[in-house]
Amino acid sequence: MNFLNAFSKHKIVEINKSFGLLAGHMLAQTPYIAEVGETFLDNGHILFLSEENTLVKNPADGAGPRPFLHFTEELMTIGIVSGYEYFTLDIENGKAFPRAIALYEGDEFTTNNYALNTGVVPVKGTKYYAQANEAGVLVVYDAPPITPGPLFLAELDRLPAGQVAMHFTVLRVA
Repeated sequence: MNFLNAFSKHKIVEINKSFGLLAGHMLAQTPYIAEVGETFLDNGHILFLSEENTLVKNPADGAGPRPFLHFTEELMTIGIVSGYEYFTLDIENGKAFPRAIALYEGDEFTTNNYALNTGVVPVKGTKYYAQANEAGVLVVYDAPPITPGPLFLAELDRLPAGQVAMHFTVLRVA
């Protein structure tokens, strides 16, 4: 048995095209207020800026319309374990300070931080749609959801290390 299998594995994001990253439209010192019992925040969550100037997962929490992608760069320079799947952002004293990149129409990223709606079985080459749920996770649907809010195009893909993932393109931000 490979001893690395004993470590927790977390979600990964690969940025493919990002206007927010290019233009420097990022939040790095804005606190994310954790939900009760939450101990870490994986990359790939969709976050929103609230009226209290905190990051939240649920846009119903009084958040603004622009979605942000949690993408905290990994610094894997010490220890025996390196690999993006072993990185997460720890929550300390109910807070974390993630790097969140503003999403714009046309932005693209690949992540394994998603969920499939009931009955969806992704097939390579087929286009799907996605929206963030209350937990900030992108849920993949066969057809575009009729609910308002950010909308993503989704396609089955793989991350560079081989993990099954979805490639998301932002279609609508509000």
